[in-house]
Amino acid sequence: MFGMTAERASEAMSQWGQVVHDIEPSGLMLEVRDEDWSFHVQAYFEHGNQLGSIQIWRPEGENAALVTFEGMDLFGMQAREIMTRLRENGDEIDETDLFNPTAHRITLGFNREDGDERDGEDLAVYFTSVVIAPPGYLESSDT
Repeated sequence: MFGMTAERASEAMSQWGQVVHDIEPSGLMLEVRDEDWSFHVQAYFEHGNQLGSIQIWRPEGENAALVTFEGMDLFGMQAREIMTRLRENGDEIDETDLFNPTAHRITLGFNREDGDERDGEDLAVYFTSVVIAPPGYLESSDT
């Protein structure tokens, strides 16, 4: 998946709806979502024409997409519970940036910046988005 061309990624993403192409300072970004935000996916091509990372935003609405990892609903379970389970499975969670913790072994980056429900540290109770990337990506990029 990572390393695929923008053309191939656009073709794959088109099964979910109209793919929007946008040029950002870091490079090309492809985006697809539906009208009620039940899913919202962005694909980033930071270095040329090869897929570097994918960001999945918190689904909303009655027909919200289910996004799971190792049996965990990444947007339905509370962020703290997900991080606890990842640690129990042997994953090291880097919380240097509390709003954007990362799990480097499995190469997932999480976003807790936005959200209506906040905990005592003013962090979103649920993840706002999840970044999926190849090994080494999170060490060299901001999530």
